[in-house]
Amino acid sequence: MLIYLAWFKHTFGEFGVAPTVNRWSTPETSWLKVVVFGLACMVLTRGVRLFGNDVFPEPTGLLLALIGVLALMNGVYVWLITNGPLSEEEE
Repeated sequence: MLIYLAWFKHTFGEFGVAPTVNRWSTPETSWLKVVVFGLACMVLTRGVRLFGNDVFPEPTGLLLALIGVLALMNGVYVWLITNGPLSEEEE
């Protein structure tokens, strides 16, 4: 938990927990980095499941999958409201 809070402070410059879209400096482009991170977590989850049974504790894959799915959902949501079909078109 402390690692996440330190990352949040470093990334957004203020203390908090939820990375809401209004805190992102360039959500139009950085959503892709979040999606790639989520996919990397999912691939790492599969790797831990296949090759790390003796090295990592059992819940490691579950935690990585949770982080990956949350990152994917956040990235897709930001894309939807910035570049996707839910974006507000300027006239």
